[in-house]
Amino acid sequence: MFTILLLTYTIVLVVDPQQHLIATSVNGQYSLSVSTSAFSVGATLALSLFVVSYPQKPGKPLYKWNVRTIERFAAFQVDVFLVAFISMHIISVQLLIGEATETGVFSWSFSRENNRHTDALSTLALFPILFIYLYAHPINGRQTVGQYLVGFKVESLPGADRKPAYGLNILYSLIGICIWPVSLYLAAGRHDKSYWWNLKTGTRLVRLE
Repeated sequence: MFTILLLTYTIVLVVDPQQHLIATSVNGQYSLSVSTSAFSVGATLALSLFVVSYPQKPGKPLYKWNVRTIERFAAFQVDVFLVAFISMHIISVQLLIGEATETGVFSWSFSRENNRHTDALSTLALFPILFIYLYAHPINGRQTVGQYLVGFKVESLPGADRKPAYGLNILYSLIGICIWPVSLYLAAGRHDKSYWWNLKTGTRLVRLE
């Protein structure tokens, strides 16, 4: 799994080393530069299909072993990097199409210094894409790529009087990361080291063999 991801990323960089998506605003001076290629977009599409459909071997739950904070963080970093890589090409295509609509000419790269209202909408697409990625996996009983590589999954809390709120779990966990000292302190006082957002949403993390 890791080999496939690394190989895809390396091939895309080698074939299209100039790909980028850079938007800056310094002292009121705005600039946007976008560059990708048909190969990069095609490879990213193939990678996206692989991520949502690759077979996952069902591991044996190890309920006696807690998932450590560093493992949660490592899995999250893998997922964010993967989503950012895929999103960059999705957003780039949106911007390229928008630019072609305005200019009447399509190109795989462009640079300009004037801001358009569609720029902000396109660049903010990363957040809903990340949310959908993190939400779709647990409701379908799957691990995210990061969770699969590290070896754990998110599931419903046994005995909970309500269905697991996977969407709120994502939103609360992002808040919990922002106030991580408080989150760590509260979790340290529990024997299972569960974080408050898991308790609030009826979810838990389970290590897999």
